[in-house]
Amino acid sequence: MRIGGYLCSFICLTLLYACQEKAIIIFPDYFPQQNRIYLDSVRIETIQLGEKLFFDPRLSSNNKISCASCHLPDLAFTDGKKISQGIDGRFSKHNSSTLLNLGFLNSFMFDKGSHNIEIQPILPLLDTNEMNTSFIELEEKFKDDKIYQSLSHKTYGRPLNRRTITWALAAYMKSLTASTSLYDSFLTTNDSSMLSPLEKRGMRLFYGKGKCNQCHTSPLFTDSKHHNLGLEDSIIGRIGVYANTLIPIDRGRFKTPSLRNIEITHPYFHDGRIADLKEAIRYHQSPERATYDFIPVNLSEKEIIDLHQFLKTLTDAKFKN
Repeated sequence: MRIGGYLCSFICLTLLYACQEKAIIIFPDYFPQQNRIYLDSVRIETIQLGEKLFFDPRLSSNNKISCASCHLPDLAFTDGKKISQGIDGRFSKHNSSTLLNLGFLNSFMFDKGSHNIEIQPILPLLDTNEMNTSFIELEEKFKDDKIYQSLSHKTYGRPLNRRTITWALAAYMKSLTASTSLYDSFLTTNDSSMLSPLEKRGMRLFYGKGKCNQCHTSPLFTDSKHHNLGLEDSIIGRIGVYANTLIPIDRGRFKTPSLRNIEITHPYFHDGRIADLKEAIRYHQSPERATYDFIPVNLSEKEIIDLHQFLKTLTDAKFKN
C-alpha cells in the first residue's frame, strides 16, 4: 500500500514536470559535462519560486535576514564582509562564498558541510548564527500566503513545506552561472589577441611557475577539494574540515574557492583576513605557510602584477561596469 502511494506520487510529479517549461541555463561546452543532465532537470517554475524565497527575509526567525543578505547579486553573490553576519548581528563561521556555478560542484561550504546542493540551503536556515529558523516555523509562517502556496502547488503539486523550500532554493542556485568573462571569450574564440601582454604573461604564470591551476583548475577555477594553506585560527568553528570529520589531518583544511570573479569577491580566504588581491597572491609565497598540502612559490613583484592582471580576466562582463 505504501509503495503504491509512493508510485502514485512519483507519477503525478512526473506528469506535473512534463507540463512545465524547461529552464535554459546557459553555460559553455567546456564546463563539466557530467552536470548537464543534472541542470537540464531544472524547470522555470522552480527557479521562480526559489528566487522569490531567496530574497524573502521571512526565511529568518526575525524576518530581517534573507539569503540575499549575505549573497548579494551585485557582488557575485558574496557580501564584501570578512565574516558574514546573520540574525541580530551574529557572526557566522566563515566569509560568504559566491554561489555562482554551484550547480557544477560536488562539495559546498568551506568546512565540507555538505556534498549535496539540495541539502546545502538547509544549513544556513537552521544555523543559530545565520537565519536561526526551523521548518516548523517556516511552514506555519507561509501556510496562509496565497502566492507562495499557489506557486508551490503549481511547481510541485504540494503545499510549501520543508522539501519544496529547499528544492526551490537549490533550483535557483543551480541557475546562477558565471561564464562571460574575457577569459571565456578567449577560450571560445582561441584568439590570443584578446588578451594583453600582461594578461598573457599572467596566464603563463598561472598554469606554469605559479602552479595556481593545481588547486584552482579551469574552467571552474576550483578543484572543489579542501586544502591546508596554514590558515587555521583559534576561533572555535574555524578549524576547517576537522570540525565535521574529527580526523586530525583535516585540521586547517578549507575548501578551495573559485577564482571566477575574484576581483570583486574580496576579502579573501575563509575568514576574510586579506582584503587586497595582490596581497592574497603574496600570501602564497610565505615559506612559513608550507604544509603537507601546500608548497609556497617564489614570484617576483613583476610576476605578481602579471598574475593579478590575468586573474582580473576571470571577472564576468556584467561586473565590469
